[in-house]
Amino acid sequence: MDDDDFRFFTSDPLFPRRLLLVISSVFPDMSVDVEADDAEKESLLAECPLRVMNILKSARRLGLSRVMYPPLEAAIEGRGHQMARALSFGVKEKKQVEMDILSSAVDIVLKEVDKKREAERMYVEKGEDRQISADTKRESESKGEVKESGKEDTKRGKAKKKKRTIIDIGSGKGYFLQMMSYRHGYDSAGIEASECNCKGAQRRSDAIEKALKNEVKKKREKEKEKEKREKKGEREGAEDEKAESGMNGKEEVGEADDKIGGIDSSGRRGSSTEREEECSGDIDFGRCITIPSYLKLEEANIQVPTLLSEVDMYGDNTQICITGLHPCGDLGSFLARTFKCLCDGGKADTLMAVSCCYHLLSEMSEVEVEDGKRGYPLSHVFHSSLPTLGRDARMIACQAISRWTTSSCEEVRHSQTYRAMLQVVFSRVFPADFARYSIEERRFRLPRRGKRDPVFAEYCVWALRGMQLLHEGDDEKEEEVRKAAMQVYEECMPSSKHLAVFWALRSIAGRVVEAAILLDRHQYLRENNMEAALLAIFPPTISPRNMLLFGHSQNGAHVHA
Repeated sequence: MDDDDFRFFTSDPLFPRRLLLVISSVFPDMSVDVEADDAEKESLLAECPLRVMNILKSARRLGLSRVMYPPLEAAIEGRGHQMARALSFGVKEKKQVEMDILSSAVDIVLKEVDKKREAERMYVEKGEDRQISADTKRESESKGEVKESGKEDTKRGKAKKKKRTIIDIGSGKGYFLQMMSYRHGYDSAGIEASECNCKGAQRRSDAIEKALKNEVKKKREKEKEKEKREKKGEREGAEDEKAESGMNGKEEVGEADDKIGGIDSSGRRGSSTEREEECSGDIDFGRCITIPSYLKLEEANIQVPTLLSEVDMYGDNTQICITGLHPCGDLGSFLARTFKCLCDGGKADTLMAVSCCYHLLSEMSEVEVEDGKRGYPLSHVFHSSLPTLGRDARMIACQAISRWTTSSCEEVRHSQTYRAMLQVVFSRVFPADFARYSIEERRFRLPRRGKRDPVFAEYCVWALRGMQLLHEGDDEKEEEVRKAAMQVYEECMPSSKHLAVFWALRSIAGRVVEAAILLDRHQYLRENNMEAALLAIFPPTISPRNMLLFGHSQNGAHVHA
């Protein structure tokens, strides 16, 4: 890109309006706070520099679609769920939306998987037309007991409504587990390294179960009272009819009235235990357990079933579904590896995970890690074609262009310009330290605490103090920093719009990097003979990291059939 390309955007008197309109015209999932008619958008696209349009169109073509998968969106909307107050307590609105959609999606997918598996089993048992090789026939005859045990498992499956166990690796405070257990009735277990999170999750699970049971109990009591009032009205109507016809039914009506509200003719109420069983029985809650444990990938095939067996959540007729709601960095890759390991042992058959925090991934080029522990790449294809990304590329993969607005662009423009000018001040005032940071640290680590001063000179003093380069009482050096900051501000601030345009186009390229990371995991599952898919599952304006990695293994689906 040259100055003319930048000038098309920077010359806009309402900057960044033109920039937002062009980008949102190319990316339909992007929601912006500027409006324009179709004629103006077409005119802008026609005038937009060719190099810029090529960048935008290439990013759209190489990236993944952010529009929610229509069949899944329709199925979820058709359910009309409303989150119970107990489940939503203490959870931010964004997290509530994510939990609501992902839990419904997991429930829908697992029911379809189980339905398909049951249909295939019945198809084989009925002996319908299926082309089976001679070797397969001989193997089936030699293992006739498997078929009999399959029939017994089917009968047990009808008696026990849920045969699934949901495993959320890196479950945190257990929000998603509780949704799967108390809304959808699955046995759910979370594996979490933090013992503090585990204890908090268990306390919250106990409180939710108690609150929901009380809620169901009150609801059933109201329904029961309503039925009794209706019966009482019917009896009173019958009494009036008898009185009009000259019949004396006082004794019968009195006996009926005595029984209303649970009081019999002897004046005794029904036992509280009986009323409690009527109100609270038959509630389809699953169990929700959080297990404090580190998982070792090489032992996952043994460790996971062992942990579940300790809490009575695993048996011969159990199938595991691995889930993850925004596992950070290498944890997303670890889920894919763990799923593959469990599938090899026939213990799991479904994976559903939405990843985030790609900048925390480990690569061979940056850290010395074993092949089985690195976060990227996983697949042989990406190992040979795109073996490294770099931290800067992974950082831009975390950008959320679906949320851009005029105000957010101005905030980014301000912060990115200050950050870039600070680097110039740093290099001029502390050249030796700047060289050391550039070689050893590779990036600046600005202080996380404290207030960033809006005045650039004070911002530089604050930042350099936080980096322990400028010390209290060193007035001479502090004055040098302020003078350098004022000079840099005058030189560079007029180019802030150019920097904002560059940052926007750079962030859009992050979609391609994210696609590479997710497609690597997708290809890893395919290379291990599993079905795999990538679907947009959340509204992108609410949750930019909305790509669901779905994996399914036929091996795990039929081992215990």
